[in-house]
Amino acid sequence: MHAKMWDYLGKDMSEDVLQWPASKQKCLQHYVMLLSSSHPGPKLDIWISFGYCVAKDLYWEMQIAGLYQDLIKWCTFDEFCEAYTKENLFNLIQDHGLVEKHSLLDRQMVRSPPYHLRHLSLVVAKTAWYLVWDLKRTVLGTSVAPVRSIVADYGFMNCMAQEEKEALADVYKAAFLHEDFDEVEMHEVCIKGQILEYVKRFVPLRKKEEKLMRRLMKNIYPLPDI
Repeated sequence: MHAKMWDYLGKDMSEDVLQWPASKQKCLQHYVMLLSSSHPGPKLDIWISFGYCVAKDLYWEMQIAGLYQDLIKWCTFDEFCEAYTKENLFNLIQDHGLVEKHSLLDRQMVRSPPYHLRHLSLVVAKTAWYLVWDLKRTVLGTSVAPVRSIVADYGFMNCMAQEEKEALADVYKAAFLHEDFDEVEMHEVCIKGQILEYVKRFVPLRKKEEKLMRRLMKNIYPLPDI
Protein backbone atom coordinates (compact mmCIF):
# COMPACT_ATOMS: atom_id res chain seq x y z
CA MET A 1 0.00 0.00 0.00
CA HIS A 2 2.82 2.43 0.77
CA ALA A 3 4.25 1.82 -2.71
CA LYS A 4 0.88 2.89 -4.12
CA MET A 5 1.02 5.91 -1.84
CA TRP A 6 4.38 7.08 -3.19
CA ASP A 7 3.25 6.42 -6.75
CA TYR A 8 0.26 8.65 -6.06
CA LEU A 9 2.46 11.43 -4.69
CA GLY A 10 5.05 10.98 -7.43
CA LYS A 11 7.99 10.54 -5.06
CA ASP A 12 9.10 8.02 -2.47
CA MET A 13 9.54 9.95 0.78
CA SER A 14 9.55 6.95 3.10
CA GLU A 15 13.01 7.80 4.46
CA ASP A 16 11.81 11.25 5.50
CA VAL A 17 8.54 10.30 7.20
CA LEU A 18 9.95 9.93 10.71
CA GLN A 19 11.24 13.50 10.52
CA TRP A 20 7.87 14.93 9.59
CA PRO A 21 5.79 16.82 12.17
CA ALA A 22 2.95 14.88 13.76
CA SER A 23 0.33 16.77 11.75
CA LYS A 24 1.90 15.72 8.44
CA GLN A 25 2.20 12.12 9.61
CA LYS A 26 -1.52 12.13 10.42
CA CYS A 27 -2.26 13.36 6.92
CA LEU A 28 -0.13 10.57 5.48
CA GLN A 29 -1.97 8.01 7.61
CA HIS A 30 -5.27 9.40 6.32
CA TYR A 31 -4.09 9.32 2.70
CA VAL A 32 -2.99 5.69 2.98
CA MET A 33 -6.46 4.73 4.22
CA LEU A 34 -8.26 6.76 1.57
CA LEU A 35 -6.16 5.23 -1.22
CA SER A 36 -7.06 1.77 0.04
CA SER A 37 -10.78 2.68 -0.09
CA SER A 38 -10.90 2.75 3.69
CA HIS A 39 -11.25 5.35 6.42
CA PRO A 40 -10.37 5.67 10.11
CA GLY A 41 -12.60 4.23 12.81
CA PRO A 42 -12.95 5.38 16.43
CA LYS A 43 -9.92 3.37 17.58
CA LEU A 44 -7.71 5.90 15.75
CA ASP A 45 -7.28 9.50 16.89
CA ILE A 46 -7.58 10.76 13.30
CA TRP A 47 -11.21 9.64 13.45
CA ILE A 48 -11.66 12.90 15.36
CA SER A 49 -8.96 14.93 13.62
CA PHE A 50 -10.61 14.62 10.22
CA GLY A 51 -14.19 14.87 11.46
CA TYR A 52 -15.43 11.31 11.08
CA CYS A 53 -16.64 11.57 14.66
CA VAL A 54 -19.62 13.66 13.55
CA ALA A 55 -21.12 10.77 11.57
CA LYS A 56 -24.05 8.90 13.06
CA ASP A 57 -23.00 5.51 11.69
CA LEU A 58 -20.70 3.71 9.28
CA TYR A 59 -22.71 4.80 6.25
CA TRP A 60 -22.17 8.47 7.03
CA GLU A 61 -18.50 7.89 7.83
CA MET A 62 -18.24 6.52 4.29
CA GLN A 63 -19.84 9.69 2.91
CA ILE A 64 -17.16 11.77 4.64
CA ALA A 65 -14.47 9.45 3.27
CA GLY A 66 -15.92 9.94 -0.20
CA LEU A 67 -15.64 13.69 0.23
CA TYR A 68 -11.96 13.38 1.14
CA GLN A 69 -11.31 10.91 -1.70
CA ASP A 70 -12.58 13.53 -4.10
CA LEU A 71 -10.55 16.26 -2.42
CA ILE A 72 -7.19 14.52 -2.75
CA LYS A 73 -7.76 14.25 -6.50
CA TRP A 74 -7.88 18.04 -6.72
CA CYS A 75 -5.16 19.18 -4.34
CA THR A 76 -1.55 18.25 -3.68
CA PHE A 77 -0.48 16.42 -0.55
CA ASP A 78 1.36 19.53 0.62
CA GLU A 79 -1.77 21.65 0.15
CA PHE A 80 -3.78 19.13 2.13
CA CYS A 81 -1.21 19.07 4.95
CA GLU A 82 -0.98 22.86 5.09
CA ALA A 83 -4.77 23.21 5.25
CA TYR A 84 -4.98 20.61 8.01
CA THR A 85 -2.19 22.24 10.02
CA LYS A 86 -3.72 25.69 9.68
CA GLU A 87 -7.23 24.35 10.44
CA ASN A 88 -8.44 25.41 7.00
CA LEU A 89 -9.32 21.97 5.71
CA PHE A 90 -12.99 22.70 5.26
CA ASN A 91 -12.14 25.88 3.38
CA LEU A 92 -10.02 23.76 1.01
CA ILE A 93 -13.01 21.47 0.49
CA GLN A 94 -15.17 24.47 -0.32
CA ASP A 95 -12.53 26.04 -2.58
CA HIS A 96 -12.71 22.97 -4.82
CA GLY A 97 -16.50 23.10 -4.95
CA LEU A 98 -16.91 19.78 -3.22
CA VAL A 99 -19.63 20.83 -0.79
CA GLU A 100 -21.78 21.69 -3.77
CA LYS A 101 -20.79 18.51 -5.60
CA HIS A 102 -21.65 16.41 -2.60
CA SER A 103 -25.16 17.79 -2.51
CA LEU A 104 -26.16 15.31 0.17
CA LEU A 105 -23.52 16.71 2.49
CA ASP A 106 -24.51 20.25 1.50
CA ARG A 107 -28.13 19.61 2.48
CA GLN A 108 -27.23 18.04 5.78
CA MET A 109 -25.00 20.99 6.67
CA VAL A 110 -28.10 23.11 7.17
CA ARG A 111 -30.63 20.51 8.27
CA SER A 112 -31.50 19.27 11.69
CA PRO A 113 -30.46 15.83 12.99
CA PRO A 114 -30.26 12.84 12.47
CA TYR A 115 -27.21 13.08 10.25
CA HIS A 116 -25.14 15.70 12.07
CA LEU A 117 -22.83 16.33 9.14
CA ARG A 118 -23.35 20.03 9.68
CA HIS A 119 -20.81 19.69 12.51
CA LEU A 120 -18.04 18.60 10.14
CA SER A 121 -16.89 22.12 9.35
CA LEU A 122 -16.75 22.95 13.06
CA VAL A 123 -14.69 19.92 14.00
CA VAL A 124 -12.05 20.14 11.27
CA ALA A 125 -11.68 23.87 11.99
CA LYS A 126 -11.41 22.97 15.69
CA THR A 127 -14.09 25.49 16.58
CA ALA A 128 -16.12 22.68 18.18
CA TRP A 129 -13.19 20.70 19.57
CA TYR A 130 -15.09 19.46 22.59
CA LEU A 131 -14.32 16.59 24.96
CA VAL A 132 -17.58 14.99 23.85
CA TRP A 133 -15.76 13.69 20.76
CA ASP A 134 -13.22 11.94 23.03
CA LEU A 135 -16.14 10.45 24.94
CA LYS A 136 -17.74 9.22 21.73
CA ARG A 137 -14.46 7.73 20.55
CA THR A 138 -13.99 5.96 23.89
CA VAL A 139 -17.40 4.31 24.03
CA LEU A 140 -17.69 3.48 20.31
CA GLY A 141 -14.09 2.28 20.14
CA THR A 142 -15.05 -0.43 22.67
CA SER A 143 -12.61 0.90 25.25
CA VAL A 144 -13.68 0.75 28.89
CA ALA A 145 -10.57 2.65 29.94
CA PRO A 146 -11.66 6.28 29.38
CA VAL A 147 -9.09 8.80 28.25
CA ARG A 148 -8.03 11.17 31.00
CA SER A 149 -9.66 14.20 29.39
CA ILE A 150 -13.20 12.90 29.93
CA VAL A 151 -12.82 11.25 33.34
CA ALA A 152 -13.99 14.27 35.36
CA ASP A 153 -16.40 15.90 32.91
CA TYR A 154 -18.38 12.77 32.06
CA GLY A 155 -18.48 11.02 35.41
CA PHE A 156 -15.97 8.19 35.13
CA MET A 157 -14.18 9.50 38.20
CA ASN A 158 -17.33 8.68 40.18
CA CYS A 159 -17.24 4.99 39.29
CA MET A 160 -16.30 2.72 42.18
CA ALA A 161 -15.92 -0.49 40.15
CA GLN A 162 -15.20 -1.63 36.61
CA GLU A 163 -18.83 -2.69 36.26
CA GLU A 164 -19.94 0.90 36.87
CA LYS A 165 -17.53 2.19 34.22
CA GLU A 166 -18.95 -0.29 31.76
CA ALA A 167 -22.53 0.59 32.67
CA LEU A 168 -21.82 4.30 32.22
CA ALA A 169 -20.10 3.69 28.88
CA ASP A 170 -23.02 1.56 27.69
CA VAL A 171 -25.53 4.32 28.42
CA TYR A 172 -23.40 6.89 26.60
CA LYS A 173 -22.99 4.52 23.65
CA ALA A 174 -26.74 4.02 23.40
CA ALA A 175 -27.20 7.80 23.42
CA PHE A 176 -24.63 8.39 20.68
CA LEU A 177 -26.31 5.81 18.46
CA HIS A 178 -29.73 7.42 18.75
CA GLU A 179 -30.59 9.23 15.51
CA ASP A 180 -31.64 12.45 17.26
CA PHE A 181 -28.74 12.71 19.69
CA ASP A 182 -26.56 15.79 19.11
CA GLU A 183 -22.97 15.82 20.36
CA VAL A 184 -22.68 19.60 20.45
CA GLU A 185 -25.83 19.82 22.56
CA MET A 186 -24.29 17.16 24.80
CA HIS A 187 -21.26 19.39 25.30
CA GLU A 188 -23.53 22.30 26.19
CA VAL A 189 -25.51 20.34 28.78
CA CYS A 190 -22.30 18.92 30.20
CA ILE A 191 -21.00 22.36 31.12
CA LYS A 192 -24.38 23.11 32.68
CA GLY A 193 -24.16 19.99 34.83
CA GLN A 194 -27.26 18.49 33.19
CA ILE A 195 -25.94 15.37 31.47
CA LEU A 196 -28.48 12.91 32.87
CA GLU A 197 -31.46 15.06 31.93
CA TYR A 198 -30.25 15.19 28.33
CA VAL A 199 -29.27 11.53 28.01
CA LYS A 200 -32.65 10.39 29.39
CA ARG A 201 -34.31 11.92 26.34
CA PHE A 202 -32.68 9.24 24.18
CA VAL A 203 -32.00 6.28 26.47
CA PRO A 204 -34.80 4.74 28.56
CA LEU A 205 -33.57 3.95 32.06
CA ARG A 206 -35.13 1.73 34.67
CA LYS A 207 -35.48 3.23 38.14
CA LYS A 208 -32.38 1.47 39.48
CA GLU A 209 -30.34 2.46 36.40
CA GLU A 210 -31.42 6.08 36.67
CA LYS A 211 -30.40 6.18 40.32
CA LEU A 212 -26.94 4.87 39.41
CA MET A 213 -26.54 7.25 36.46
CA ARG A 214 -27.58 10.19 38.61
CA ARG A 215 -24.63 9.45 40.89
CA LEU A 216 -22.17 8.71 38.11
CA MET A 217 -23.02 11.57 35.75
CA LYS A 218 -22.24 14.27 38.27
CA ASN A 219 -19.45 16.66 37.34
CA ILE A 220 -17.98 19.97 38.54
CA TYR A 221 -20.28 22.06 36.36
CA PRO A 222 -21.69 24.59 36.35
CA LEU A 223 -18.68 26.37 37.76
CA PRO A 224 -19.46 28.86 40.53
CA ASP A 225 -19.23 32.53 39.64
CA ILE A 226 -16.03 34.14 40.88
